[in-house]
Amino acid sequence: MSKHENETGIVLIITLWVIVVLATVSLSYVKQVSLEIKMVGFQRDVAIADALADAGLRQALILLREDRIKDSGENVRETIVPFEDDDVYLYDGGNEAWAENPRLLEGVPFYESGDQIGYYYVDIEDESAKFPINNPATTLEMIAHLLELTGVAENDAKMLAGAIIDWRDADDVPADTGGNTFGRDAADENTFYNSGYGGRGRHIPQIVIKNFPFDSIDELLLLPGMTPQIVYGTVDPDDETGRGRSRRRHRRSGEYLGLKNYVSVYNMSVNINTVKAEVLESLLFPTLADQAEKLATDWTEYRDGHDHETYTEDDQVMKTMDNSDMDDIHFTNVEGFTPEVWTQVSRYLVIASNTFVVTCLAEYEGIEKGYRVVVQRDFLNWQEIPLFGEETNKLEDLEQVKLQVRLFEPVFDAKKRIERMG
Repeated sequence: MSKHENETGIVLIITLWVIVVLATVSLSYVKQVSLEIKMVGFQRDVAIADALADAGLRQALILLREDRIKDSGENVRETIVPFEDDDVYLYDGGNEAWAENPRLLEGVPFYESGDQIGYYYVDIEDESAKFPINNPATTLEMIAHLLELTGVAENDAKMLAGAIIDWRDADDVPADTGGNTFGRDAADENTFYNSGYGGRGRHIPQIVIKNFPFDSIDELLLLPGMTPQIVYGTVDPDDETGRGRSRRRHRRSGEYLGLKNYVSVYNMSVNINTVKAEVLESLLFPTLADQAEKLATDWTEYRDGHDHETYTEDDQVMKTMDNSDMDDIHFTNVEGFTPEVWTQVSRYLVIASNTFVVTCLAEYEGIEKGYRVVVQRDFLNWQEIPLFGEETNKLEDLEQVKLQVRLFEPVFDAKKRIERMG
């Protein structure tokens, strides 16, 4: 074999190796670009899902705003939901447009690109259906009973109820829990809650009682003896009952329903039109003791109509406290809800709400996103609204309602919630 032929063979081999290397590099580059394209597409789809959830939230805010204008008796020129002319009472209930409106809230196709469709799902619940833990008039007995209903043992419930009261009140005197204490008896809260931290426990930070109302549900975890299981629960109380269901879940030993599902730091009163059965029972307990459960159950069953579910069209809601609307829907129709009982519990009850929980979910191309938003709704007098435009009579009607977001947090089980709503 000649020298020229050897050189030609070497060149051919080198060329083949160069081709192999270039092909490998090109293939890697193509895969990288393909992956980046997929990532960009995924990020785009996530952004679309976020926008869909935001659209659902805005739809909910519109419904809440229009409802409050309707209750004020003002003549709203344009609304997305028709209202009866005589429905001008200041109330909130589960049969109103903000609560029961599948056409505008459930599985709404809001975005379309080719054959790809994005949906949003919205659930609005009344935060005033929960126990007002910051209301100073609520008693240790009420709070302890609610803790028991969520799964806490009786003695522990009394201690935790005392800690809740001591945390929110302004004084430095420990609440009387009937001999159930965290440590030695003491004249002040600091000694009472830290009496067990002497000796080798000196390195443990002292418990500092806030002596001011709760700012969030998570703040409950700062209380001595409180656990995440008690606050957040070990089971979902809605798994067996559905949305707003008044029927109680049968707890098993060691299960906690979660205090966060029954307690609110935002409201100071409870809406009787949406109140949870466990919350009403706790408010009635100091007056009726063992009979409180029956009356609370009877009321919620009467209110929720034939389907025994809150936030549906057949809910029977009170539009006025004194039945001046003459619709014959009133607490007096429930046996045991006597004027005497009503007098004892009425200071905690209202028929209109200012705070709502909006769960807005979205589904697009296999991506599920969601947010939980606490919205506070306030009504402003005309004098409080800045006028604009040449004709003051054309002032934007809906500006009378001020909506403020108090809490905005992600929903981590969006897929499960969408399946439940679907």
